[in-house]
Amino acid sequence: MWFRSDEITPCSEKLSTQKAYTAFSFQADTDKLAEQLGASGLAAMTSPDYCFLPGGAVGRTVDGKTAYYVGVSMENPEIDQPAAHAVMNAVSSYF
Repeated sequence: MWFRSDEITPCSEKLSTQKAYTAFSFQADTDKLAEQLGASGLAAMTSPDYCFLPGGAVGRTVDGKTAYYVGVSMENPEIDQPAAHAVMNAVSSYF
């Protein structure tokens, strides 16, 4: 799925894709990965492929199987992770 609002920063489109790809690659939400990486995570945030900033999430079925990945990057980065979880809650009944 791909959603885009009209008011995004130039980097938001790329970061949201990287966040979803990072959640997919590591099978974990990006905020949890950043916590685990600690200070070394700052260096990983500059990767051309991965983004360990909050806003990447793994969506699962009711029986815990991985079903989809979400990446959110908005003008206010403090709401990226809550927004990613809101998207997962909104679409979870379809998986």
